Amino acid sequence: MNIEVIGKGKRYKYDKETEERKKRLYDLLGKIVKYLDDKEKTVIEYMYGLNGKEIKETEEIAEIMGIKGVTVKIIHDRALRKLKNSSQSGELSRFLDFIKMK
Repeated sequence: MNIEVIGKGKRYKYDKETEERKKRLYDLLGKIVKYLDDKEKTVIEYMYGLNGKEIKETEEIAEIMGIKGVTVKIIHDRALRKLKNSSQSGELSRFLDFIKMK
């Protein structure tokens, strides 16, 4: 069964296998955030709803952290690069490329 999701002006098509894969990848990402510094970890957790955090927009994260939105984006990009470079998993690397395109 295919599911079409519309969010933030974009359409995504998911099937059950894609959703299961996405869940496994989010679980993996949640475990490897230990390689990030505190700010990077906080941004990634809020951006993607990891480790029990509710998903937040960039400006909401900025307000929570007491920094500017552009700084959140810089921290986010740095964290994704760090995760991608430290990852031994090709699957995680492809996932990070996918979420970067959103």
